[in-house]
Amino acid sequence: MFKKIVVILFISFYIFNSFGQEKIKNVILMIPDGTSISLVSLSRYYEQWRTGNFEYSLAIDPYICGLVRSTCSNAPIGDSAPTGSCYQTGQPAQKGNISIYPVKTNQDLYEIDSSKAYQPLATLLECAKSEGKSTGIVVTCQFTHATPASCASHYYDRNAEEILAKQMVYNKIDVVLGGGQKYIEPHIDYLKSEGYDILYDKKAFQNCKSTKYWGVFDKSALPYYIDIDTTQIPSLAEMTEKAITILSKNENGFFLVVEGSLVDWAMHNQDAKSAIIEFLEFNKAVEVAIQFAMIDQNTLVIIVPDHGTSGIAMGNKNTTIGYSKKSLTQFFEPLQIQTKSLEIDPILRKKLKKNSLIGFTTWGHTGEDLFLAVYHPRNEIPRGLVKNYEVHQYITQQIGWQNKMEEKTDDWYVPHYQLYPNVKAVINDQNKVSPTLTYEINGNTIIYFGNTNYATINGKKVEFESIIVYIDKNKTFYLPNKKIM
Repeated sequence: MFKKIVVILFISFYIFNSFGQEKIKNVILMIPDGTSISLVSLSRYYEQWRTGNFEYSLAIDPYICGLVRSTCSNAPIGDSAPTGSCYQTGQPAQKGNISIYPVKTNQDLYEIDSSKAYQPLATLLECAKSEGKSTGIVVTCQFTHATPASCASHYYDRNAEEILAKQMVYNKIDVVLGGGQKYIEPHIDYLKSEGYDILYDKKAFQNCKSTKYWGVFDKSALPYYIDIDTTQIPSLAEMTEKAITILSKNENGFFLVVEGSLVDWAMHNQDAKSAIIEFLEFNKAVEVAIQFAMIDQNTLVIIVPDHGTSGIAMGNKNTTIGYSKKSLTQFFEPLQIQTKSLEIDPILRKKLKKNSLIGFTTWGHTGEDLFLAVYHPRNEIPRGLVKNYEVHQYITQQIGWQNKMEEKTDDWYVPHYQLYPNVKAVINDQNKVSPTLTYEINGNTIIYFGNTNYATINGKKVEFESIIVYIDKNKTFYLPNKKIM
């Protein structure tokens, strides 16, 4: 048994470390939130049945190369916040955690260092920005939701969306597209002063020529595609194409995260048709990304869910007898009476349930392994069963950042008491969105403004490459490793 483990570890080490002789320039990470392999199968069958083309395949199909085990640090069933954060930072974390080190518990699946609890961890997107690459986030939820937030903010509570929004704004992402108008409103003047265009509808989106913009097309999340007004709100594929067009102008490359966010939301609602349509819309965005990558020949595209949701299955108690005789029409014809999401038409649920052959096990998340699909211009592709933190490692190896992530964490997120030992710190955290840290040093007043990228010395503004994070759980500001004095 020991020999077998050694051989497996050696093979894994060899495969991962033989990658990346020639470094990748651009990375597109695509996450269909809450998508299980069962939903992938259902979506493919649905489209074959709908079009009558039984040779139809999904854009991901030629590139599926393995499975991903995506967990929390202390539980086998994942949550979008820690799993998205793990892809960004390489560190498994707990439910609700946004790109921070987890607290140690008595049921951890991985070895956890209790001394690092709540430590913000540098993300791939932040590292890309510091390396001179353009950065982008494209989603169908509000930009402060768990997956997009994990790219450019740090906190222990994914629901603290005002805090996450402020951090994301001051992290200076080049392109953000999705929902979340209500979270950006307090920061519009700042964004405009930094040269960003703010887009609220499809016309402005189509006409925008800027290289820096936030497109927020709804107060919170976008509507399900089955409910959407396509004259007012761009599709995920359209947003992905627009983002790639802008970001690819940077000669240093780009890092883009695309999330099919509402797949998960529909699955939580046990709304099979809405979930299928959301995944097929995500699939169109995948097609856009891979078409670009195939022409560019210097772009890595990774498609991987963060967890499963609802335990959706092609088969339920109505298929116990005669399951092998059920036709595609019997599976999908009952869905044709549905023209809106069940969120809008909840009464329809009972009618659908009576005739449906599609089953669910839960209203929550599920812990099965997930698909991994990768396009690489030189076919340097991971295969077999991969852990979620190994997806992060694969990206860093391909782009040449094997040692950069820890270095960036050390450079950007130093506990204030380590940066200024033996100096009295005055913390004002009555306003959790705008906490401050004040020092009086040799007659000078230094103030760090939490959730922003700046401090002042005697009223004069000093900007940093990274943001300032405050964690009230341990009363600690995490500061750039650069003393103002």
